[in-house]
Amino acid sequence: MPAFLLLTIIFSLATAFATDQPADLKSLYEGHHWFQLRDAIASSKASELYQGAVAAAFDQREEAMAHLQHAITSAPQSPEAVEARELLIHLYMRAGQYSKAISTMKERIAARVGKPATDGDRASIALLSQLPDMAVAARGKSTLQYEMRGANLSIPVSINDKPANFLLDTDANLSAISESEANRLGMSILDGAVKLVGVTGDATGGARMAVAKDLVVGNFHFKNVAFFVVRDDQEPFVDFPAGKRGIIGIPVILALETLRWRHDGTIDIGFASSTRNLARANICFDNEDPITQIEFAQRKLEFVLDTGAEDSELWPPFAKDFASFLSQSGKKDSKTLVGFEGTQDFDVVTVPEVRLTIGGFADLLRPAPVLTKPTVALSNFYYGRAAMDLLNQAQSATIDFHAMTLTLNEK
Repeated sequence: MPAFLLLTIIFSLATAFATDQPADLKSLYEGHHWFQLRDAIASSKASELYQGAVAAAFDQREEAMAHLQHAITSAPQSPEAVEARELLIHLYMRAGQYSKAISTMKERIAARVGKPATDGDRASIALLSQLPDMAVAARGKSTLQYEMRGANLSIPVSINDKPANFLLDTDANLSAISESEANRLGMSILDGAVKLVGVTGDATGGARMAVAKDLVVGNFHFKNVAFFVVRDDQEPFVDFPAGKRGIIGIPVILALETLRWRHDGTIDIGFASSTRNLARANICFDNEDPITQIEFAQRKLEFVLDTGAEDSELWPPFAKDFASFLSQSGKKDSKTLVGFEGTQDFDVVTVPEVRLTIGGFADLLRPAPVLTKPTVALSNFYYGRAAMDLLNQAQSATIDFHAMTLTLNEK
């Protein structure tokens, strides 16, 4: 299955701001260098905004809310308050707390003196206002049998007491479902005018949502899970059989907290987490997107962690920083990206192989396509997309969203 970034709702994003903080902290923040910012504020006095940004990136929710709210109340109409509200909105969104996200959106609009709400603001609030907050009614360690769809994991779930088998996608900002599947499972479809961005970077309007009143995954029981609704003739569900036209996204996966899948066809969820040590974490979040550190050429590089994509790819920052490496063996080529918004060909430089270390495991990306121009916004900041072709080279893969770690093992 081609890579597809399922859903990014277009908010009115904040811009660069003035601050009296050290220039290096400002550049790390604006460059989305969350791991480096984590290390930098550990040894220097940082503003409430930067402390809150790091806490949000590493999903320390209570700490993030405390710092960011302090940044807002200290100067409600300052550029720092604008940034703090933006970070809070995304923190609430990935936790499925839509009422808090809406409240913060309205605060952000009210603080923009002389700048009324945009069409995007109104559309986002109108759509999200129809969504109840997600809740976890029960949780418990579970072992499930997964199916492979291409290189992706598909797990058994139950929605409104009806069985289904949906893919796990850490890079889906929301869960997703086909229109026919939503109807089969008794989910009401809600219309909206929000613009969406897919894997090609193009935007499309008219987002529709549906809510699963009851979603069961193993011993986990969720209430009010929001799903983005895709037409049956749109990717990624065009060739999916009935009962399997759905994707479980980050709000649910984050609530599961721990996942470990093995080559024997089993996946554990909800098992005891490792002790949290922020200094050793190799996963963080950029808004709703999980980011992991990968080693290459004795450097730690940041990649989007995407279990919903089969094929990994390298992005323009890699092409820029390792231009000499690409010039030695790279060949000009093209790559087709497929998303719900359509398909598009992009210029790439393909090198025979790239040796990476991910989660402590030596991986080989062969061949390695390197996009030379940005697609999604994240491709301006990160070195690539780490997909299942890398994760499945290990015998087992563990994602721990409490300790914020990714570990690959040979056993």
